Amino acid sequence: MRGQFFSNAVARLGISNPSLRALSSRYSLLRPMGVSRGVESYLMRDRQSGDVVCARVLSRSASADLTQVELFHIQAGAASVLNHPGVVGCTVARQEGGAHFAIVEHKQGCDNLRALLDREGWLDYRRAASIAYDITDCLDYAHRRGVIHLGLEPGSVQIATSGKAFLGGFGMPIDPILAWAARARSICCFPQYASPEQLTGEQPDSRSDLYSLGALLFEMLTDRLPFNSVDADIIKVRQSQGAPRPPHAYCDDVPEALSELTLGLLAADPDTRRQDTGSLKMALAGMAGLQPEGLAD
Repeated sequence: MRGQFFSNAVARLGISNPSLRALSSRYSLLRPMGVSRGVESYLMRDRQSGDVVCARVLSRSASADLTQVELFHIQAGAASVLNHPGVVGCTVARQEGGAHFAIVEHKQGCDNLRALLDREGWLDYRRAASIAYDITDCLDYAHRRGVIHLGLEPGSVQIATSGKAFLGGFGMPIDPILAWAARARSICCFPQYASPEQLTGEQPDSRSDLYSLGALLFEMLTDRLPFNSVDADIIKVRQSQGAPRPPHAYCDDVPEALSELTLGLLAADPDTRRQDTGSLKMALAGMAGLQPEGLAD
């Protein structure tokens, strides 16, 4: 009977993915949250714990693509090993009744960074540095545990009312055997935040995440992207032509030191790109005005 109620809810909400029925024995459907690159997201309540969670379910078309299925399971598996207060939790992906899904922690009351930037434009440099610090802390933790993100963009960052930033959307294991998967994930990312090596099909690594962080920081400080186009080929050309104008050229309030830090993350050559996450955290903490005890290990 419970499954019938779930099916009725699916029909009432106009949801076409029948794979959701595989979740009906444990989760009650609250509402759809959107779809991105073959993955449908739904807000659900766990009947066992009472927690509200996000279920990420492969669409029917994506489920028919063996490469997308394998990538989905690899990414969820990489994310599931991360246990950090700033990282949005994720389970390993499961296959049940023909459905491929993973359960992701839902941060109640958080604002999506994309929505925040669309609403407010550029942020005060201290606030931007604080958000970048939180993201760097998560990346530092993940990189030291052999996981890279390769999809960092405003939609993967959640902001609490306290100002704390949480990072989701991991990830990819750092594993030579899975080099193909890292390149495949890079193809699916937003080109405006992708590193040159991701856009040119070279092998990405942890330095690619720091480039994406630089693009995010640039946008938070200036209300614009360092290289903006919907065409990845155009972005590749612009990246190869040199660094963008520094953020303080657009906003007088941005300290030149923060501008230099941002451009250091956006270096086209990963070998010359700023990549020491420890010193990066310290620099961002100072610019955000964080107290020493606020620094995470």
